[in-house]
Amino acid sequence: MKNHEFWDVRFFNQILDTMADGLFTLDSTGIITSWNLSMERITGYPAQEAMGRSCQLLQCSRCFGKNCVENADCEVLQKGKSEAKECRVRHREGYDVPVIKSARAVRGESGELLGIVETLTDLTELSRMRKKAEEAERRLGEVHRLGNIIGKGPSMQRVFDAITAAAESRATVLVQGESGTGKELVAGAIHYNSPNAEGPFVTVNCSALSETLLESELFGHVKGAFTGAYKERTGRFEKADGGTIFLDEIGELTPYMQVKLLRVLQEREIERVGDSRKINIDIRVVAATHQNLYNLVMEGRFREDLFYRLKVFPINVPPLRERREDIPLLIRHFIDKGNERDGKNVQDLSRDAMERLMEYHWPGNVRELENAMEHAFVLCRSRQIDIADLPVEIRSSSTCMDGFNFLSSPENELDPYSAHLSGNINSSANLHSSYGRNYNVVDAQNNNRNPSGRANVNKMGHHPGAGYASISPGYAPAGIPSKRLTREYLMQLLHESDWNKAEVGRRIGKSRTSVWKYMKKWDIPLQKPGINVGLL
Repeated sequence: MKNHEFWDVRFFNQILDTMADGLFTLDSTGIITSWNLSMERITGYPAQEAMGRSCQLLQCSRCFGKNCVENADCEVLQKGKSEAKECRVRHREGYDVPVIKSARAVRGESGELLGIVETLTDLTELSRMRKKAEEAERRLGEVHRLGNIIGKGPSMQRVFDAITAAAESRATVLVQGESGTGKELVAGAIHYNSPNAEGPFVTVNCSALSETLLESELFGHVKGAFTGAYKERTGRFEKADGGTIFLDEIGELTPYMQVKLLRVLQEREIERVGDSRKINIDIRVVAATHQNLYNLVMEGRFREDLFYRLKVFPINVPPLRERREDIPLLIRHFIDKGNERDGKNVQDLSRDAMERLMEYHWPGNVRELENAMEHAFVLCRSRQIDIADLPVEIRSSSTCMDGFNFLSSPENELDPYSAHLSGNINSSANLHSSYGRNYNVVDAQNNNRNPSGRANVNKMGHHPGAGYASISPGYAPAGIPSKRLTREYLMQLLHESDWNKAEVGRRIGKSRTSVWKYMKKWDIPLQKPGINVGLL
């Protein structure tokens, strides 16, 4: 108390001006009586301009429009103080400044109101850093994910860029990629990022139905159009009006259906089966195939004019073996998904399990990886998936690509893909040792990469030392036969695929027509035994 003589007005003002926080005082009528230097910096108002004016000068977002002192609802007058809360005050130049604002009422000995003291903590820099962090997190999410598509490598970034560009237009899109790469996810991402995202998204598998049923499914029919047409039916094209229709396995269309589809793309109108009335439709067409449509055109099995109508904007989805850097990200996603589905608490994979997953050639691509993780969840009894939990074809060291017999064919017919690989096959042991010496498996933040950021593998996903020839991406068949194709093996595949010739073709790396030829050659029934064809 002896030092109170030194607390004169000048000294007190110097103390206030050294504060980093803004501080000002109000008298009992709400008029500003003091204003430190930090208040000048935060608000832009010099002390000479602020003093003598009401606190409404700040236009605080918490109490703007209120006569603070005279208003009975004022929190400071009711409680004697206000809690420190984030708000905004208006700068002299007209923009808002984020601050933490607190206030306290000052009363005399008899309880009369003497004034109010308020402080402002400037949050401008903190707000800027917070926005940067949010933007970085958002951009990181965009880089690694678009919709349900996950990827971080350069090839997937190109796919993401293509999806974004395609979503902004109404052009027809052709998605090309092997089975299991996520072509339908690409189509969905295009639709749900487009201006017509609120419209319907309709999918049709063109290989799942016969020509007659597919025509009715796509275009609809009127009552009495054919035997069994007891009522009128709306086709998928009409259901997709105002949205997107996704035509999967477009390469399986018959010549007749190709002509019908060509007219839809040209005229944007359809006719129901059995009706001559034209119906205008506003749709976005996204088609997909695992086949090389250009080769089909050269073979005369696909119309050239339809091919160019479909490939207005092509998107090639790389196979998983060409983007192995994405495998850890995908595994993390499937582990989280499996934990939520099965109520487990699996944390990660052992190093041996991860190495085996990185070495595997993945003929089924992302779909096969997801199935492998589901298989592991069934067997896993701990918090870590081990190599013993993986499917047998992945655990076995003989499952590398060099273990396949590419030259096996009843007719000794080598497709270009098989011929390209013939004579460039090393032993499984050599391939495994090449991986062991040159590819270290790490997590999604892999630092053991070459300057390009890609893993030390070639386009087929193998170490160059394994001796594999390079192959143009997007034209390899989806499946590669793991043993010689015989009548018994073909029967086994047909049973496993429920007599779906297109699926069998994908497994052996040939077209559905080739499967039919084999079936006819070996007197295998074209329809599943026990099915009454007349009822279909």
